[in-house]
Amino acid sequence: MGRKNKVGFYTSLPAKNQILENKSDGLPSSPENQVRRAAHKLKISSLQQPDSSNASAGKPIIQCPDQNRHIICTLSKTDWKEPTMDGQMALFCYQELPVWQADEIPDALRVGHAFDEGEWACLNVLQGRLKLTEADNASVELTAEDGDHMIAPQQQFTVEPLTDDTEIKLSLYCAAKDYFNKKYGMSATHSAVVAAENIVPAGKALDMGCGQGRNALFLGLKGFDVTAVDNNPQAVQNVNELARIEGLDVRAVEYDLNAANLQDHFDYIVATVVFMFLYPRFMPQVIADMQAHTNPDGYNLIVSAMDTEDFPCPMPFPFKFKEGELREYYRDWEIAEYKEELGAMHAKDAAGNPIQFKFVTMLAKKPEV
Repeated sequence: MGRKNKVGFYTSLPAKNQILENKSDGLPSSPENQVRRAAHKLKISSLQQPDSSNASAGKPIIQCPDQNRHIICTLSKTDWKEPTMDGQMALFCYQELPVWQADEIPDALRVGHAFDEGEWACLNVLQGRLKLTEADNASVELTAEDGDHMIAPQQQFTVEPLTDDTEIKLSLYCAAKDYFNKKYGMSATHSAVVAAENIVPAGKALDMGCGQGRNALFLGLKGFDVTAVDNNPQAVQNVNELARIEGLDVRAVEYDLNAANLQDHFDYIVATVVFMFLYPRFMPQVIADMQAHTNPDGYNLIVSAMDTEDFPCPMPFPFKFKEGELREYYRDWEIAEYKEELGAMHAKDAAGNPIQFKFVTMLAKKPEV
């Protein structure tokens, strides 16, 4: 069945070279929104291959082609809120703003602007001279010879052209977990998948019930060789199209998870919020098949709904784990992470409150033979 009620969020790709006009951007008229309107007007569409040759003007702090897919800026983890395995954070360019001449620089940048959480800005002066003032009121004069200047998320800054011939460009960067959300408007990568990236090494991965591809594409961006399966043909088509556009090692195919008939072996199998849509009578075979097709020292990551005495699940999911049930399936594996805790759905109860019940999250490592 795949993820019957979870696929289709990304049912069609935007038209090629789609331009979002100012009059329909939904933003109120104010100087602060000039930057966002400019960004929307030139936003890279879903069917446009990013040009890695100009993903950011000048040279990033550390530039590497990542197998010719993306330009990456790598910053010390001291500049980032989240720890990483190698002490660094790769930032991916998801949007380029237009080149602005001195008289075209938006007022919002002149009077003070800050980009949203998770949005890094790479500022380049293409010609002329520019005065940049950041949150600590420290000012610096920039020219084309200075290359990139990275502006951290939520950091207030102002710019002031010092010569009439000044030209500047801003490129927006984000972490891999936010890339497809910011660039294509997809749902965010599941938090459990993001959390596991510091434990699970890159390898051959399977995303079961991939839906719009939020996990599969993230894993592809992180260097995994990914197979993604779902029973929804439109979802499969969209994932394959985005993987082609982004040049990722991600292949999506139609597959009924109830069949428990995997044909390959994997280092990492992911199944987030998908098991609750399967037939209960097939669950033992589905899990056994996952385990059998996981390589030694490989990992299984499962997130699924529960039905417990203290928090009965009010949702009509076909299958819900009982307390401790999933752990018992993996009793012979090394449990790297296991928790049963309250979660909420987008659905609301009669009082308008999010419907809450327990979810189980488990990351388990298969022992060596």
